[in-house]
Amino acid sequence: MNEFKVDYNFITSIIGGLFVFLIPFDWQTANYVFGLFALLTVINPALYSNIKTTSLSKNEKFLILISIVFIIWEFVTLLWSEDVSRGIKRITGNIPMIAMPILFIASKISKVFKKPEQLLNVFCVGTIISSILCLAMSFSDCNYEYHGEDVFDYRLPDYRDRGFFEAIFSGYSFFSYSNLSHFVHPSYMSLYFIIVIVYAYTKLYENKKNILALVFLIIYSCGFLALLGSRANIIALTLVCVIIILYEILIKKHKKIGIVITVLLTLSLILFFSTGRGLDVLQKFNNAVEAQTNNSDKETIKEERQNVNQRLGVWSCAFQVIKENPLFGVGVGDGDQVLYQHYIDNDLQEYADNKYNSHNQFLDVWIGCGIIGLLLVLLFLGMPLYYGFKKHNLLLIAIPIAIIVNCLFEVMLNRSAGCFPISFILTILIINLNQEKKELS
Repeated sequence: MNEFKVDYNFITSIIGGLFVFLIPFDWQTANYVFGLFALLTVINPALYSNIKTTSLSKNEKFLILISIVFIIWEFVTLLWSEDVSRGIKRITGNIPMIAMPILFIASKISKVFKKPEQLLNVFCVGTIISSILCLAMSFSDCNYEYHGEDVFDYRLPDYRDRGFFEAIFSGYSFFSYSNLSHFVHPSYMSLYFIIVIVYAYTKLYENKKNILALVFLIIYSCGFLALLGSRANIIALTLVCVIIILYEILIKKHKKIGIVITVLLTLSLILFFSTGRGLDVLQKFNNAVEAQTNNSDKETIKEERQNVNQRLGVWSCAFQVIKENPLFGVGVGDGDQVLYQHYIDNDLQEYADNKYNSHNQFLDVWIGCGIIGLLLVLLFLGMPLYYGFKKHNLLLIAIPIAIIVNCLFEVMLNRSAGCFPISFILTILIINLNQEKKELS
């Protein structure tokens, strides 16, 4: 009689793939699935039988080391935090920074995923399905709101005097920003789509049989990204396109392709910024600069910052906190409360009432964990970028830059919707880089 054996690798790969698939749209379920994936990874006998014979690369060891040191340093800052419970809660939110590298590199040792890059395919599929559900929900919301009236009827209040494109790209549409991104913050959803765009582009050379499908996927992703209208990600996507152009011209020596992409990028930007949503973005940028550089009195500047761009007032207060505690920070548990107090001291009571965070990942870490915490986060995000330039790897150049741009405008690593996917993507890119090295050798 054959003895029943549990195929841990197969089960773990299914659960790990399900977790990655759920990242873009169902975090409550994804958290439970991640717990199960972690358990299966730890109890997998293959991990302990292979660990002695499997050597990790320097970049994999460095990624794990940075994440461990960062979490330890956060615990150290609890020593001068008054609100320890809040600090522990914040540290718990950053656990994916250490869990993703350890667990996925452990699954590599166990040989759970024969091709780790396939997980990026799963992530992209999850993102696309999530976007389709978002579109369906927005259609449903619009239909419910107007009792069956046509979705893009310009006679309706939100679309009066607007054409089709102005209607769907305007800030008043059911198909823009938070009205469209139903499952996660629009900034996170936009970042997911930039990852999809870059990944699909890199596959154009490798998978010529599906080139039309990949081109359609890129166009669809760019369109959805434009609908979301996240300013940070519009900047990030523009930078990514410039990187692709330089990559094609300087590295691949494909000057014609570089020229074509340049023309398409220019036309796309003209189209976007001629729509209502694009004009709104331009106006906000313009007002933000004026609010920062004008010589008006304090009350005028304060009013402009409140009404136009809260980030300017937030960043000003954040730098005040940093100047007072530049080396060690105020402690991971007290960062938010100290920032709220500075809002009040600067007559920005509304910011304190709404509990605005620093809207910048690097400032947020600097406030709570000082310059040491900031350097560790920069290493965590910058190390893959370094290897990207060193190995001429487009994925490892473009995706970290998109993440860093987002971190300049949002606190990305303090929420599961940001910390999980960012840590996962960077880990898989590093593992895949080493996998490519082995295949070449």
